[in-house]
Amino acid sequence: PFNRPFVIFDDSDQLSLMKSVLKKLDLDEKSYSPKSYQYRINGLKCDAINPEDLDGNTDPLLHKIYDQYQKDLFANQALDFGEILTMAYRLLRDVPEVRAKYQRQWKFIHVDEYQDTNRAQYLLLRMLAHPEFGGHQNLCVVGDEDQSIYKWRGADIRNILNFEKDYPGAQVVKLEQNYRFTQAIITAASELIRNNTERKHKTLWTSNEEGAHVLRVQVMDERAEAEWVISQIRNMAAHDGRSYRDFAIFYRTHAQSRQFEDVLRREKMAYDIVGGLRFYD
Repeated sequence: PFNRPFVIFDDSDQLSLMKSVLKKLDLDEKSYSPKSYQYRINGLKCDAINPEDLDGNTDPLLHKIYDQYQKDLFANQALDFGEILTMAYRLLRDVPEVRAKYQRQWKFIHVDEYQDTNRAQYLLLRMLAHPEFGGHQNLCVVGDEDQSIYKWRGADIRNILNFEKDYPGAQVVKLEQNYRFTQAIITAASELIRNNTERKHKTLWTSNEEGAHVLRVQVMDERAEAEWVISQIRNMAAHDGRSYRDFAIFYRTHAQSRQFEDVLRREKMAYDIVGGLRFYD
């Protein structure tokens, strides 16, 4: 459908397009959330599902919105990230000579963080590597199903759990030695994660020291968390002969720094943000 090089729509572009689609279909944004439909359509694309693939059990309105979204996306000579993957997969699936060309070109394929791949990525790899489609089977994937946290973003843990079933004869190499953490941390993490039902058996170990016991604290909210952490630092600095330079606070995302910074500023405790800016900067 393209008569010039396509452009790539990022999240904000997709949201703008979705708003125009709802307006075109005479659907009120207050009743039909653009972000919600954007999320649902991205989820379908992660599973390599186009509007024509939807079955009769699908919400008819979703089908209608998805169909219009695709038409308007292409009319803008654009692709979103999900469409890049699904279009590449369908090209390899439907045009054998193109598939054969890239199978010859990419004799060896390596995929990192395989536990975070989605259905569309799985199918695309299958076109290139699986013997059912003339693939060479020179496929190496690296991943850990215990670290799969991106289901909300389309990741399908079955990709890694079923790898040996999908590729019989695959050699599995378990990297069970941990070089980073103390034994106490590894033991605590292993005891927790072994309760998961969808995982492969593994036994992590380290030659590092045992280390201090892991302390788990439950608090009411992020403000209480910051208060507790800073109080612990102050107490250890005051009574255990430690310097404030001995402490570091790790958090998942930069947005979490605000609560800690607020308490540190109130307590007049100097701090540095590593790898980013202070919240108020």
